[in-house]
Amino acid sequence: MDVEKFLPEEFKQDEEDYWQVHNKLLSDYEGKWIAFHHKKVIASGDNIYEVTLLALQKSNSCAYITKVGEEDKLMVQKCSLRSPTPKAYGT
Repeated sequence: MDVEKFLPEEFKQDEEDYWQVHNKLLSDYEGKWIAFHHKKVIASGDNIYEVTLLALQKSNSCAYITKVGEEDKLMVQKCSLRSPTPKAYGT
């Protein structure tokens, strides 16, 4: 199943933008959960659920959520106002 077709374009753009600044984010956020939206970190912390809730308060659509430096160990995370619980998608 091609999960990518179900992801909003805005989410895909956030993920692409994230990878463009990944190395800088490593120095500031390695080991932390972050929500990345519109080319910036909008929330960060040690708990994915707290980061997700903060992201939902700051964004009215979606955000790319990941644990910086451990992306290869995780699934892509997506949250939106319609579904505030993070959804995991196989990468």
